Amino acid sequence: MPQRDDAVALDQADALASFRGEFISSASPAIYADGNSLGPPPVAAVGRLEALVAEWANDLTGGWQRWVDLPLQVGDRLGAACLGAGAGQVVVCDSTSVNLFKAVNATIDGCDASRHQLIVAADEFPTDRYMLQSIASQRELTYVMAQSADEVVAACGPSTAVAVLSAVNYRSGELFDVATVTERVHAAGAEIVWDLSHAVGVVPLDLDAWGVRLAVGCTYKYLNGGPGAPAFVYVARAHQARLQQ
Repeated sequence: MPQRDDAVALDQADALASFRGEFISSASPAIYADGNSLGPPPVAAVGRLEALVAEWANDLTGGWQRWVDLPLQVGDRLGAACLGAGAGQVVVCDSTSVNLFKAVNATIDGCDASRHQLIVAADEFPTDRYMLQSIASQRELTYVMAQSADEVVAACGPSTAVAVLSAVNYRSGELFDVATVTERVHAAGAEIVWDLSHAVGVVPLDLDAWGVRLAVGCTYKYLNGGPGAPAFVYVARAHQARLQQ
């Protein structure tokens, strides 16, 4: 049976072990396995927050001149580092749900009236399902809940406006082939909005190369943004001219 010494040796040999010092350690003696939305904050974050508060206190209303472009600047950095997205396509703002609401509604506005279906999987993140169901009700569209991600793709056809899927299933951890699914949905004449909340920061993403047009996600899980951190929305450059917020 493995002993504590074995665990310590494995920990010391871990290629990422040196990063432990980059995070604030809790005083709790608990074995803490939650490393995403409420994981330990980075040490550097404390200093940045203190600096921001000092800037706010000094600049007051004049601060907007420097802060107003930050959603785009941070979006470009996030796109380059984690999303495989070129500049001018990612904005850090709002919450994941608000961004999903905006992306789906903007897409519907650009659809032919014959496309009246909104499709989601039964095991999709609950908030995404509720959001899509609400939009369908408000706009008198057809809400379709398929039994699986494969059935979502299979169900896309001439009546489909938008499908919503997570790149990584929040419950099972299944990683989907984003490029292939995107291609199949687009081939059916429909649009797909990807939720990257459980993917960004833990799996490689290459949105531009994969032909993704719309995606949303949060920064408080594997990007260490912490509770209350803003989300992001990705809109492919070639797709921007035909969408209105």
